[in-house]
Amino acid sequence: MVVFQKNNDIIAIELKLADWKKALVQAQNYQLATDFVYLAFPSSKSPLVLKKARNILDKKGIGLLSIDEKTKEINEVVPAKKTVCSFGRLSKKEIITQKKKWYQQKRL
Repeated sequence: MVVFQKNNDIIAIELKLADWKKALVQAQNYQLATDFVYLAFPSSKSPLVLKKARNILDKKGIGLLSIDEKTKEINEVVPAKKTVCSFGRLSKKEIITQKKKWYQQKRL
């Protein structure tokens, strides 16, 4: 998994060579703490992932990236949608705020 921040958004990318089902489960978990989530597969595998998982990707808002193994070029096959998941009744923002407060208390 790769996580980075672009502007104010946190983006997670689950990189896999195979096993799109496992990648999908992991990506859904990442939605609890990130704004955008992508699966990334080699360009030789991404058509199969697209065929098998397109409906789920669209429904869950998870994007799909295709990586050319020779040129290292990355193509966005399916764009990710902004995540609106919550953890119970807590939003991501509330969880992050609570974690920051907890961390500051532990440092004192």
